[in-house]
Amino acid sequence: MSAGIGLPELLVSLVIAGVLFTVVGNLMLNHMLSVRQVERGQRTREDANRFNYLVAVEAGEASDITYNTALAGCADSGTSLVSFVIPRPAGTYADATNVSRVFYYNQNGDIRRCGPPSNRNGVLNHGGANVTGVVARRTTMAIVNAGGGCTEASTNRAVVYNLTFANSGGGDYSNCQVARAKTVFICNPPIGSGGQIGDC
Repeated sequence: MSAGIGLPELLVSLVIAGVLFTVVGNLMLNHMLSVRQVERGQRTREDANRFNYLVAVEAGEASDITYNTALAGCADSGTSLVSFVIPRPAGTYADATNVSRVFYYNQNGDIRRCGPPSNRNGVLNHGGANVTGVVARRTTMAIVNAGGGCTEASTNRAVVYNLTFANSGGGDYSNCQVARAKTVFICNPPIGSGGQIGDC
């Protein structure tokens, strides 16, 4: 009898070790892939939340919401998906020229914004020249009209939209988001109304 490991035992040990390494390797790979998928989903949610917040804030300052308008004063040409008409804080409120416009539109698979820049405190710089830039990369926006599958449809007081993220497999993440114009209108009573508030 010889003491030690023979060739058959060594081969069996190597086969068992190979199977174990393969199983452990597959488990580790699957874990890493699932972690990446969870992180991608989290990034998608965070990107959607940031964009939704920006749109909600700018819509909240608007006196009117318009669609498919020409990009005026922007580096790009074409039409917007949605634009917000925002009254300036000084001057005559009812003057249609005393407003700034913020445009959102898709271009080359990104959502772009053109409008007055924001100051550090988040307030729009109405006196500044329009700036154009990407606000959401590899993301597109679609405006929801009547019959678009949401409980609400876009109007001149609210925009309803969906976001599609290219890095989430092309699926919609942010369905039926709503941003409303919240500007308070102050109207003078019409002449002879007996103090009644007139229509704006």
